[in-house]
Amino acid sequence: MSMWFHEPHKPIATDIKFSELYPNESDKHKEYFSNISQVDYVLGELMKELDKKGLSDNTLIMFTSDNGPVTSVGGTSGGPNEWWENEPNPPMRGLTLNY
Repeated sequence: MSMWFHEPHKPIATDIKFSELYPNESDKHKEYFSNISQVDYVLGELMKELDKKGLSDNTLIMFTSDNGPVTSVGGTSGGPNEWWENEPNPPMRGLTLNY
């Protein structure tokens, strides 16, 4: 099985129940934080279903990310083409598979 999440890329579509988790955040941060919480919730539901079906012990879950936008966002430095600490470093980034 393969699951792909569009978010947190624009346009972001988050259920209101996740936005309500961050009442004291700016709209910009609330949108992002709540969307990440929604993705986390969906992955948790997947894990529960795998457990319920007895499949979790024989299932490899690989969570990775694209590298974000080309320019800096949120007041951080760097972008996806730079190795700054604020950018995701998926464990298999740059891996070449030869079949």
